[in-house]
Amino acid sequence: MNTGFQFSKEQFNQLFPFFLLIDRNMRIVSSGTSIAKMYGAVNGKQFSAFFEVLRPEIEHDRFEAFLEIREQLIIIRDNKAAGQLLRGQVNFMAEQDCLLFVGSPWFNTIDALKNWRLTLHDFAPHDPMVDLLHVLKTQEMATDDIKTILQTIEKQRNDLQRLSLVTEQTVNAVVITNAAGEIEWANKSFEQITGYTLDEIQGRKPGSFLQGRDTDPETTVYMQQQMLKGEPFRCEILNYKKDGRPYWANLQGQPLRDKNGKIIQHFAIHEDITRQKELEAAFEEQRQFYEYILNNIPADIVVFNQHHQFLYVSPSAIKNPELRKWIIGKTNEEYFVFRGKPSGIASQRQRQFEIMLETGRQTTWVEEMPAADGSLRYMHRNMFPVKDDDGNIKLVIGYGVNITELKQIQFELEISKQKTEEL
Repeated sequence: MNTGFQFSKEQFNQLFPFFLLIDRNMRIVSSGTSIAKMYGAVNGKQFSAFFEVLRPEIEHDRFEAFLEIREQLIIIRDNKAAGQLLRGQVNFMAEQDCLLFVGSPWFNTIDALKNWRLTLHDFAPHDPMVDLLHVLKTQEMATDDIKTILQTIEKQRNDLQRLSLVTEQTVNAVVITNAAGEIEWANKSFEQITGYTLDEIQGRKPGSFLQGRDTDPETTVYMQQQMLKGEPFRCEILNYKKDGRPYWANLQGQPLRDKNGKIIQHFAIHEDITRQKELEAAFEEQRQFYEYILNNIPADIVVFNQHHQFLYVSPSAIKNPELRKWIIGKTNEEYFVFRGKPSGIASQRQRQFEIMLETGRQTTWVEEMPAADGSLRYMHRNMFPVKDDDGNIKLVIGYGVNITELKQIQFELEISKQKTEEL
């Protein structure tokens, strides 16, 4: 395959295993190895036989329609019963006179990945989906480990020998201090995470060597106050390794008491969540990028939850930034009451929303709204349900386009037609 890049076909497949190359007849002329694993032989067949474009809404069987959305984020859905989503973008390969889609499928769980007989090796190493699936699995395992450890502490808090056996085997760091907060014992994972050996830290307070320049002082005060009150604590904190490198830790601590209720020790689980924080930052950057795109689309765009409450409103829909901030979490009815708008329009939108929930399909209607000058403004509105893997509606995307000029042209054409017929 001539990709237009200085890569072999094998190298291109390693970088983009879910690619599709589509000619002007909307026929798939080449595809990635992972696409073939999911859908079998697709080369030589029509794009529409396997896929449809979910967002943005276009004529998915027309080559020119794809040219208009190139280099944008697009979501395509397969025509199978599973309705698997693939996220990516389309570029025009001038040398081949073809469209190139590069992206990857979107999964929420490891089980969904297995249902397609895929493994992490079927994704490109740079694909963020790989890291997301790793994080989901790691968090699930870590949460179970922590619950088990805390239950053991509650039942056998005085049995330090058995506690030591459990904590030595966990991937998270475990620290035990005396009542004054000075370290008595730490497991091997603590040394692996921080770089400090037990001999170096015995008798010292963890904050004296782990906290640094960018550690949040409010977090340290919170932990100190909880320990003084003899209460458990849980927080995220920026610490520093022995070599000076910062890392994020999720801390869970609680006091250990004797049979008389007197605090004799403190116990803390110390989980390194640096990678999770990096992924959260990357996803937040991506979210801001997509929000920037939505904010600059010349159409009214809103996102609702299942209860018709606003989650997002574009500047084209509501120009006032304070009002856009206020409306989040409010219903359409509350917005119309607040702005003194006609209740009939709010009722019409509610009916369309209910129809969309009942049918599970997109609803479309033309809305008449009075403008400030007394004239009528016509909006072509849509509500589109976004479903999870089980077919349950999770979000609703609403968008509208001003068609007042089009309506005026239609009105003028109708008058002209009537005059012609009268002659």
